[in-house]
Amino acid sequence: MSAATLATTVAPKSALLHIPAELAFVTLDEAGEIAYFQSPSEHKPGKRNVTAIEIATEETYCFCRAGELGRPCWHVAHAAAWRAVTYRVRCQRLPLADLAAHGHSLAKYVLQAEAAGQPSIAGQLRERLDTARRVWRERAAHAAPLRFPVVLPRAA
Repeated sequence: MSAATLATTVAPKSALLHIPAELAFVTLDEAGEIAYFQSPSEHKPGKRNVTAIEIATEETYCFCRAGELGRPCWHVAHAAAWRAVTYRVRCQRLPLADLAAHGHSLAKYVLQAEAAGQPSIAGQLRERLDTARRVWRERAAHAAPLRFPVVLPRAA
């Protein structure tokens, strides 16, 4: 990823002129570690800008003109909407027992954030917990039974 600087999280004014749907998911790399998205360039007709999210770290890179100059761009600002997709991929890769343990941890973090009066953080964690639950249910329905009972906590 040396061609572009790690993108900043500051949303530029241009982010208000665009929507996340303008970033189209293209593919995962061969190792399944990086998700690639594209959008049409506003400055060069026919050119497609590429935005990448590392699945493990959720770091976002952009190869548009602004991204290559190390400036914030709307692509990165809206890439956050796609992080749920990359998080789902991460959950699908975990062994089933690890996914269950991850769900238990997330549930504790949701309760801690709610108790600390941090509703936005609790909401983000709850979205992840819901995703982990959905993936676990999908996979558990087709997997051999685990040797110990695994129950994911319910959302409040």
